[in-house]
Amino acid sequence: MSEFGQLPGQQFYLEITIGKDRYNPNNIQYLVIKEWIFNILPTIELQIIDEGYLTEVVPIEDATDIKIVLAKNEDDKNTKEMTFTIDDYNVGIQGDNRKSIVTISGHLKADNMFRSQGRSFSQQNSARVLEQIAIESKLKFSNPHNIVPSDSMTWHQSAKSNYDFIRHVIKRAYIPSDSMFCYINTENEFVITSLNSEIEKKDVKRAKFSVENSELNVKDDEDPDDTIWFNTYSIVNYSGYFNKRVGYGVGYAYYDLDGKEQFKEFSNIKKLTKLSFRNKKNVGDIFYYNTNTQDYVESNVYSEKYFESISRNHFLMDNFFANSVVLNVNALSQVNLMDTLDVDIPSLISREQSNKVMSGFYLVAGVQHEISNGGIYRKKIALGRNGMNESSAVKKYEVE
Repeated sequence: MSEFGQLPGQQFYLEITIGKDRYNPNNIQYLVIKEWIFNILPTIELQIIDEGYLTEVVPIEDATDIKIVLAKNEDDKNTKEMTFTIDDYNVGIQGDNRKSIVTISGHLKADNMFRSQGRSFSQQNSARVLEQIAIESKLKFSNPHNIVPSDSMTWHQSAKSNYDFIRHVIKRAYIPSDSMFCYINTENEFVITSLNSEIEKKDVKRAKFSVENSELNVKDDEDPDDTIWFNTYSIVNYSGYFNKRVGYGVGYAYYDLDGKEQFKEFSNIKKLTKLSFRNKKNVGDIFYYNTNTQDYVESNVYSEKYFESISRNHFLMDNFFANSVVLNVNALSQVNLMDTLDVDIPSLISREQSNKVMSGFYLVAGVQHEISNGGIYRKKIALGRNGMNESSAVKKYEVE
Protein backbone atom coordinates (compact mmCIF):
# COMPACT_ATOMS: atom_id res chain seq x y z
CA MET A 1 0.00 0.00 0.00
CA SER A 2 1.12 3.53 -0.63
CA GLU A 3 1.92 5.45 2.55
CA PHE A 4 1.04 8.84 1.13
CA GLY A 5 -2.65 8.96 2.06
CA GLN A 6 -6.07 7.38 2.14
CA LEU A 7 -8.87 8.03 -0.32
CA PRO A 8 -11.86 9.47 1.57
CA GLY A 9 -14.27 9.12 -1.34
CA GLN A 10 -16.69 11.53 -2.99
CA GLN A 11 -20.19 12.51 -1.85
CA PHE A 12 -22.84 11.01 -4.16
CA TYR A 13 -26.63 10.85 -4.33
CA LEU A 14 -27.92 7.32 -3.72
CA GLU A 15 -31.44 6.01 -4.29
CA ILE A 16 -32.44 2.43 -3.43
CA THR A 17 -35.72 0.68 -4.22
CA ILE A 18 -36.30 -2.83 -2.85
CA GLY A 19 -39.25 -4.43 -4.62
CA LYS A 20 -41.72 -1.54 -5.03
CA ASP A 21 -40.66 0.46 -1.97
CA ARG A 22 -38.04 3.20 -1.73
CA TYR A 23 -35.63 2.63 1.13
CA ASN A 24 -33.96 5.31 3.25
CA PRO A 25 -30.32 5.55 2.10
CA ASN A 26 -29.28 6.88 5.51
CA ASN A 27 -29.78 3.35 6.88
CA ILE A 28 -27.29 1.89 4.42
CA GLN A 29 -24.18 0.57 6.15
CA TYR A 30 -22.44 -0.33 2.90
CA LEU A 31 -23.18 -1.16 -0.72
CA VAL A 32 -20.63 -2.96 -2.91
CA ILE A 33 -21.08 -3.59 -6.64
CA LYS A 34 -18.44 -5.75 -8.34
CA GLU A 35 -17.68 -6.09 -12.06
CA TRP A 36 -15.18 -8.81 -12.98
CA ILE A 37 -14.22 -10.17 -16.38
CA PHE A 38 -14.42 -13.79 -15.16
CA ASN A 39 -17.80 -13.50 -13.40
CA ILE A 40 -20.09 -12.85 -16.41
CA LEU A 41 -22.63 -10.97 -14.25
CA PRO A 42 -21.95 -8.02 -11.89
CA THR A 43 -22.81 -8.78 -8.27
CA ILE A 44 -24.11 -6.72 -5.35
CA GLU A 45 -23.77 -6.91 -1.58
CA LEU A 46 -25.83 -4.58 0.57
CA GLN A 47 -26.11 -4.16 4.34
CA ILE A 48 -28.81 -2.01 5.91
CA ILE A 49 -30.17 -1.24 9.38
CA ASP A 50 -33.87 -2.17 9.42
CA GLU A 51 -36.57 -1.56 12.03
CA GLY A 52 -38.65 -4.59 11.10
CA TYR A 53 -39.94 -3.23 7.80
CA LEU A 54 -38.18 -5.87 5.65
CA THR A 55 -39.13 -8.74 7.95
CA GLU A 56 -42.67 -7.85 9.12
CA VAL A 57 -44.26 -5.38 6.68
CA VAL A 58 -42.80 -6.36 3.28
CA PRO A 59 -40.54 -9.38 3.93
CA ILE A 60 -37.94 -10.08 1.28
CA GLU A 61 -39.04 -12.72 -1.23
CA ASP A 62 -37.03 -14.83 -3.62
CA ALA A 63 -35.89 -12.96 -6.74
CA THR A 64 -36.92 -9.53 -5.38
CA ASP A 65 -35.49 -6.68 -7.46
CA ILE A 66 -33.20 -3.99 -6.07
CA LYS A 67 -32.96 -0.82 -8.15
CA ILE A 68 -29.90 1.39 -7.57
CA VAL A 69 -29.67 5.00 -8.77
CA LEU A 70 -26.28 6.64 -8.36
CA ALA A 71 -25.58 10.26 -9.31
CA LYS A 72 -23.35 13.17 -8.38
CA ASN A 73 -26.39 14.99 -6.97
CA GLU A 74 -30.19 14.74 -7.08
CA ASP A 75 -30.41 16.97 -10.17
CA ASP A 76 -27.67 15.18 -12.10
CA LYS A 77 -28.88 14.09 -15.54
CA ASN A 78 -26.03 11.58 -15.98
CA THR A 79 -27.33 9.03 -13.50
CA LYS A 80 -26.16 5.43 -13.27
CA GLU A 81 -29.13 3.08 -12.90
CA MET A 82 -28.80 -0.64 -12.20
CA THR A 83 -31.31 -3.35 -11.29
CA PHE A 84 -30.20 -6.44 -9.37
CA THR A 85 -32.02 -9.62 -8.36
CA ILE A 86 -31.65 -10.86 -4.77
CA ASP A 87 -29.95 -14.25 -4.47
CA ASP A 88 -29.68 -14.53 -0.71
CA TYR A 89 -30.06 -12.54 2.49
CA ASN A 90 -29.30 -12.79 6.19
CA VAL A 91 -31.07 -11.04 9.09
CA GLY A 92 -29.30 -10.49 12.39
CA ILE A 93 -31.18 -8.97 15.34
CA GLN A 94 -29.36 -6.34 17.39
CA GLY A 95 -29.00 -6.80 21.13
CA ASP A 96 -31.94 -4.57 22.12
CA ASN A 97 -34.22 -6.51 19.74
CA ARG A 98 -35.54 -3.30 18.19
CA LYS A 99 -33.47 -3.24 14.99
CA SER A 100 -32.04 -5.79 12.61
CA ILE A 101 -29.03 -5.85 10.33
CA VAL A 102 -30.02 -7.17 6.90
CA THR A 103 -27.27 -8.32 4.54
CA ILE A 104 -28.36 -8.92 0.95
CA SER A 105 -26.45 -10.38 -2.01
CA GLY A 106 -27.53 -10.62 -5.62
CA HIS A 107 -26.66 -10.37 -9.30
CA LEU A 108 -27.46 -7.96 -12.13
CA LYS A 109 -30.93 -8.70 -13.46
CA ALA A 110 -30.98 -10.52 -16.81
CA ASP A 111 -33.96 -12.34 -18.28
CA ASN A 112 -33.82 -16.12 -18.81
CA MET A 113 -30.32 -16.36 -17.36
CA PHE A 114 -30.85 -19.14 -14.80
CA ARG A 115 -33.68 -21.22 -16.22
CA SER A 116 -32.46 -24.70 -17.20
CA GLN A 117 -33.23 -25.69 -20.78
CA GLY A 118 -32.19 -28.08 -23.52
CA ARG A 119 -31.53 -27.09 -27.14
CA SER A 120 -28.84 -27.01 -29.81
CA PHE A 121 -27.29 -24.37 -32.05
CA SER A 122 -26.52 -26.01 -35.36
CA GLN A 123 -23.40 -25.02 -37.32
CA GLN A 124 -22.81 -21.66 -35.61
CA ASN A 125 -19.68 -20.12 -34.16
CA SER A 126 -19.44 -19.18 -30.49
CA ALA A 127 -19.98 -15.44 -31.13
CA ARG A 128 -23.31 -16.09 -32.87
CA VAL A 129 -24.42 -18.42 -30.05
CA LEU A 130 -23.61 -15.80 -27.41
CA GLU A 131 -25.33 -13.06 -29.43
CA GLN A 132 -28.57 -15.09 -29.47
CA ILE A 133 -28.37 -15.55 -25.69
CA ALA A 134 -27.81 -11.81 -25.24
CA ILE A 135 -30.87 -10.97 -27.36
CA GLU A 136 -33.18 -13.33 -25.50
CA SER A 137 -31.83 -11.94 -22.20
CA LYS A 138 -32.80 -8.42 -23.40
CA LEU A 139 -29.21 -7.19 -23.16
CA LYS A 140 -27.31 -4.98 -25.58
CA PHE A 141 -24.86 -7.22 -27.47
CA SER A 142 -21.44 -5.66 -28.06
CA ASN A 143 -18.55 -7.06 -30.09
CA PRO A 144 -16.25 -3.99 -30.21
CA HIS A 145 -13.37 -5.71 -32.03
CA ASN A 146 -15.55 -7.73 -34.44
CA ILE A 147 -14.39 -11.08 -33.10
CA VAL A 148 -15.14 -13.93 -35.53
CA PRO A 149 -14.20 -17.27 -33.93
CA SER A 150 -13.19 -20.25 -36.06
CA ASP A 151 -15.31 -22.76 -34.19
CA SER A 152 -18.41 -23.36 -36.28
CA MET A 153 -20.08 -26.53 -35.02
CA THR A 154 -23.20 -27.82 -33.27
CA TRP A 155 -23.41 -26.48 -29.72
CA HIS A 156 -25.53 -28.54 -27.30
CA GLN A 157 -27.17 -26.84 -24.31
CA SER A 158 -28.17 -29.97 -22.40
CA ALA A 159 -30.12 -29.18 -19.22
CA LYS A 160 -28.01 -26.08 -18.63
CA SER A 161 -29.01 -22.55 -17.71
CA ASN A 162 -27.86 -19.78 -20.04
CA TYR A 163 -25.42 -18.68 -17.33
CA ASP A 164 -23.75 -22.11 -17.20
CA PHE A 165 -23.91 -22.47 -20.97
CA ILE A 166 -22.09 -19.16 -21.47
CA ARG A 167 -19.24 -20.55 -19.36
CA HIS A 168 -19.36 -23.75 -21.40
CA VAL A 169 -19.07 -21.81 -24.69
CA ILE A 170 -16.27 -19.52 -23.52
CA LYS A 171 -14.23 -22.47 -22.34
CA ARG A 172 -14.44 -24.05 -25.82
CA ALA A 173 -14.43 -20.99 -28.11
CA TYR A 174 -11.60 -21.00 -30.63
CA ILE A 175 -9.70 -17.96 -31.89
CA PRO A 176 -6.22 -18.77 -33.31
CA SER A 177 -3.49 -18.03 -30.70
CA ASP A 178 -6.03 -16.09 -28.66
CA SER A 179 -8.74 -16.47 -26.03
CA MET A 180 -12.31 -15.15 -25.92
CA PHE A 181 -13.78 -13.26 -22.97
CA CYS A 182 -17.44 -12.64 -22.24
CA TYR A 183 -18.97 -10.47 -19.52
CA ILE A 184 -22.00 -8.31 -18.80
CA ASN A 185 -21.31 -4.82 -17.44
CA THR A 186 -23.41 -2.48 -15.31
CA GLU A 187 -24.61 -0.72 -18.49
CA ASN A 188 -26.51 -3.92 -19.41
CA GLU A 189 -24.11 -4.64 -22.26
CA PHE A 190 -23.31 -8.25 -23.12
CA VAL A 191 -19.69 -7.90 -24.29
CA ILE A 192 -17.51 -10.43 -26.12
CA THR A 193 -13.88 -9.68 -26.82
CA SER A 194 -10.50 -11.42 -26.98
CA LEU A 195 -7.24 -11.09 -25.11
CA ASN A 196 -5.04 -10.18 -28.09
CA SER A 197 -7.50 -7.64 -29.52
CA GLU A 198 -7.54 -5.83 -26.18
CA ILE A 199 -3.74 -5.88 -25.92
CA GLU A 200 -3.34 -4.53 -29.46
CA LYS A 201 -5.92 -1.71 -29.31
CA LYS A 202 -4.61 1.86 -29.56
CA ASP A 203 -6.98 3.53 -27.09
CA VAL A 204 -5.05 3.99 -23.82
CA LYS A 205 -5.94 5.90 -20.64
CA ARG A 206 -3.41 7.25 -18.15
CA ALA A 207 -3.44 6.66 -14.39
CA LYS A 208 -1.30 8.81 -12.08
CA PHE A 209 -0.75 9.15 -8.35
CA SER A 210 -2.04 12.31 -6.67
CA VAL A 211 -3.70 12.66 -3.27
CA GLU A 212 -5.13 16.08 -4.14
CA ASN A 213 -6.57 15.16 -7.55
CA SER A 214 -7.95 11.83 -6.35
CA GLU A 215 -10.11 13.69 -3.81
CA LEU A 216 -11.66 16.18 -6.23
CA ASN A 217 -15.46 16.26 -6.16
CA VAL A 218 -15.66 17.94 -9.55
CA LYS A 219 -13.91 16.77 -12.71
CA ASP A 220 -11.08 19.09 -13.72
CA ASP A 221 -11.93 20.26 -17.25
CA GLU A 222 -8.35 21.48 -17.66
CA ASP A 223 -7.00 17.95 -17.35
CA PRO A 224 -5.66 17.53 -20.92
CA ASP A 225 -5.64 13.72 -21.11
CA ASP A 226 -8.57 12.82 -18.83
CA THR A 227 -6.18 11.20 -16.34
CA ILE A 228 -7.42 8.69 -13.77
CA TRP A 229 -6.06 9.78 -10.39
CA PHE A 230 -5.34 7.38 -7.52
CA ASN A 231 -3.76 7.75 -4.08
CA THR A 232 -3.40 4.21 -2.75
CA TYR A 233 -2.42 0.96 -4.42
CA SER A 234 -1.56 -2.65 -3.66
CA ILE A 235 0.39 -5.21 -5.68
CA VAL A 236 -1.04 -8.73 -5.97
CA ASN A 237 1.06 -11.55 -7.42
CA TYR A 238 -0.29 -14.97 -8.38
CA SER A 239 2.55 -15.91 -10.74
CA GLY A 240 4.10 -18.40 -8.31
CA TYR A 241 0.77 -20.17 -7.91
CA PHE A 242 0.28 -20.15 -11.66
CA ASN A 243 3.74 -21.52 -12.45
CA LYS A 244 3.55 -24.30 -9.87
CA ARG A 245 0.15 -25.38 -11.16
CA VAL A 246 0.48 -24.90 -14.91
CA GLY A 247 4.12 -24.20 -15.78
CA TYR A 248 5.12 -22.21 -18.85
CA GLY A 249 3.14 -24.08 -21.42
CA VAL A 250 0.25 -26.46 -21.76
CA GLY A 251 0.13 -29.78 -23.51
CA TYR A 252 -2.90 -31.88 -24.28
CA ALA A 253 -3.66 -35.31 -25.72
CA TYR A 254 -6.91 -36.29 -27.37
CA TYR A 255 -8.52 -38.50 -29.98
CA ASP A 256 -9.39 -36.58 -33.12
CA LEU A 257 -12.56 -37.03 -35.15
CA ASP A 258 -10.98 -39.95 -37.00
CA GLY A 259 -10.24 -41.74 -33.71
CA LYS A 260 -6.47 -41.11 -33.88
CA GLU A 261 -4.57 -40.00 -30.76
CA GLN A 262 -3.02 -36.53 -31.06
CA PHE A 263 -0.51 -34.62 -28.90
CA LYS A 264 -0.15 -30.83 -29.01
CA GLU A 265 1.61 -28.12 -27.01
CA PHE A 266 1.01 -24.39 -26.60
CA SER A 267 3.19 -21.83 -24.80
CA ASN A 268 3.11 -18.63 -26.86
CA ILE A 269 1.39 -15.63 -25.30
CA LYS A 270 1.58 -11.89 -25.84
CA LYS A 271 2.54 -9.58 -22.99
CA LEU A 272 2.44 -5.88 -22.12
CA THR A 273 5.81 -5.91 -20.32
CA LYS A 274 9.48 -6.60 -21.01
CA LEU A 275 9.76 -9.46 -18.53
CA SER A 276 7.62 -12.56 -18.50
CA PHE A 277 7.22 -14.91 -15.55
CA ARG A 278 9.83 -17.31 -16.91
CA ASN A 279 12.26 -18.76 -14.37
CA LYS A 280 15.49 -20.21 -15.72
CA LYS A 281 14.96 -23.47 -13.82
CA ASN A 282 11.49 -24.01 -15.24
CA VAL A 283 11.80 -22.96 -18.87
CA GLY A 284 10.40 -25.64 -21.14
CA ASP A 285 8.25 -27.26 -18.47
CA ILE A 286 4.93 -28.29 -19.95
CA PHE A 287 1.84 -29.17 -17.96
CA TYR A 288 -0.11 -31.93 -19.67
CA TYR A 289 -3.83 -32.38 -19.72
CA ASN A 290 -5.05 -35.84 -20.64
CA THR A 291 -8.24 -35.39 -22.62
CA ASN A 292 -9.56 -38.60 -24.12
CA THR A 293 -12.96 -38.62 -25.75
CA GLN A 294 -14.74 -40.41 -28.56
CA ASP A 295 -18.31 -39.43 -27.73
CA TYR A 296 -18.99 -37.64 -31.00
CA VAL A 297 -21.75 -38.77 -33.33
CA GLU A 298 -21.10 -36.72 -36.44
CA SER A 299 -18.07 -34.74 -37.54
CA ASN A 300 -19.91 -31.43 -37.24
CA VAL A 301 -20.51 -31.87 -33.50
CA TYR A 302 -17.01 -30.60 -32.66
CA SER A 303 -14.96 -27.92 -34.34
CA GLU A 304 -11.52 -28.94 -35.55
CA LYS A 305 -9.84 -27.07 -32.65
CA TYR A 306 -12.34 -28.08 -29.94
CA PHE A 307 -9.86 -29.90 -27.70
CA GLU A 308 -7.08 -27.37 -28.25
CA SER A 309 -9.44 -24.59 -27.13
CA ILE A 310 -10.23 -26.24 -23.79
CA SER A 311 -6.55 -26.41 -22.85
CA ARG A 312 -5.28 -23.19 -24.42
CA ASN A 313 -8.06 -20.87 -23.18
CA HIS A 314 -7.52 -21.98 -19.59
CA PHE A 315 -3.76 -21.44 -19.93
CA LEU A 316 -4.01 -17.97 -21.49
CA MET A 317 -6.55 -16.63 -19.00
CA ASP A 318 -4.57 -17.78 -15.97
CA ASN A 319 -1.22 -16.68 -17.36
CA PHE A 320 -2.09 -13.16 -18.37
CA PHE A 321 -3.86 -12.10 -15.16
CA ALA A 322 -1.35 -13.65 -12.76
CA ASN A 323 0.06 -10.23 -11.83
CA SER A 324 -2.28 -7.51 -10.58
CA VAL A 325 -2.28 -3.97 -9.19
CA VAL A 326 -5.33 -2.67 -7.31
CA LEU A 327 -5.86 1.11 -7.36
CA ASN A 328 -8.18 3.28 -5.26
CA VAL A 329 -9.24 5.91 -7.79
CA ASN A 330 -11.35 9.04 -7.91
CA ALA A 331 -15.00 7.95 -8.05
CA LEU A 332 -15.61 10.33 -10.97
CA SER A 333 -13.16 8.38 -13.13
CA GLN A 334 -14.72 6.67 -16.15
CA VAL A 335 -13.17 3.20 -16.16
CA ASN A 336 -14.55 0.14 -17.95
CA LEU A 337 -13.61 -3.51 -17.98
CA MET A 338 -10.80 -4.28 -20.44
CA ASP A 339 -9.67 -0.65 -20.70
CA THR A 340 -5.92 -0.34 -21.24
CA LEU A 341 -4.25 1.86 -18.61
CA ASP A 342 -0.76 3.31 -18.70
CA VAL A 343 -0.09 3.44 -14.95
CA ASP A 344 2.58 5.62 -13.33
CA ILE A 345 3.21 4.12 -9.88
CA PRO A 346 5.31 6.26 -7.51
CA SER A 347 8.61 4.87 -6.26
CA LEU A 348 8.94 3.92 -2.60
CA ILE A 349 12.69 4.58 -2.85
CA SER A 350 12.47 8.12 -4.21
CA ARG A 351 9.35 10.29 -4.22
CA GLU A 352 10.70 12.14 -7.25
CA GLN A 353 10.75 9.01 -9.43
CA SER A 354 8.42 6.29 -10.66
CA ASN A 355 8.46 2.59 -9.88
CA LYS A 356 9.77 1.48 -13.28
CA VAL A 357 9.19 -2.21 -12.56
CA MET A 358 5.48 -2.00 -11.73
CA SER A 359 4.55 1.02 -13.86
CA GLY A 360 3.40 0.51 -17.43
CA PHE A 361 0.47 -0.97 -19.32
CA TYR A 362 -2.33 -3.01 -17.72
CA LEU A 363 -5.78 -4.27 -18.66
CA VAL A 364 -8.70 -3.52 -16.33
CA ALA A 365 -9.89 -6.88 -14.97
CA GLY A 366 -12.28 -5.62 -12.30
CA VAL A 367 -14.16 -2.54 -11.11
CA GLN A 368 -15.56 -2.31 -7.58
CA HIS A 369 -18.03 0.41 -6.55
CA GLU A 370 -18.28 0.99 -2.79
CA ILE A 371 -20.91 3.26 -1.21
CA SER A 372 -20.84 3.62 2.55
CA ASN A 373 -23.11 5.36 5.07
CA GLY A 374 -23.90 8.93 4.05
CA GLY A 375 -23.42 8.34 0.32
CA ILE A 376 -19.60 8.29 0.35
CA TYR A 377 -18.59 6.68 -2.95
CA ARG A 378 -15.24 4.95 -3.45
CA LYS A 379 -14.05 3.14 -6.55
CA LYS A 380 -11.39 0.43 -6.84
CA ILE A 381 -10.02 -1.07 -10.03
CA ALA A 382 -8.04 -4.30 -10.44
CA LEU A 383 -5.49 -4.27 -13.25
CA GLY A 384 -3.80 -7.33 -14.75
CA ARG A 385 -0.87 -8.31 -16.95
CA ASN A 386 1.52 -11.23 -17.34
CA GLY A 387 4.84 -9.78 -16.29
CA MET A 388 6.78 -6.76 -15.11
CA ASN A 389 9.38 -4.35 -16.46
CA GLU A 390 13.14 -4.40 -15.98
CA SER A 391 14.74 -2.91 -12.87
CA SER A 392 18.14 -1.19 -12.90
CA ALA A 393 19.74 -4.40 -11.60
CA VAL A 394 17.91 -6.91 -13.78
CA LYS A 395 18.73 -6.49 -17.44
CA LYS A 396 17.88 -9.92 -18.79
CA TYR A 397 15.41 -12.26 -17.11
CA GLU A 398 13.56 -14.13 -19.80
CA VAL A 399 15.20 -17.24 -21.25
CA GLU A 400 14.13 -18.25 -24.74
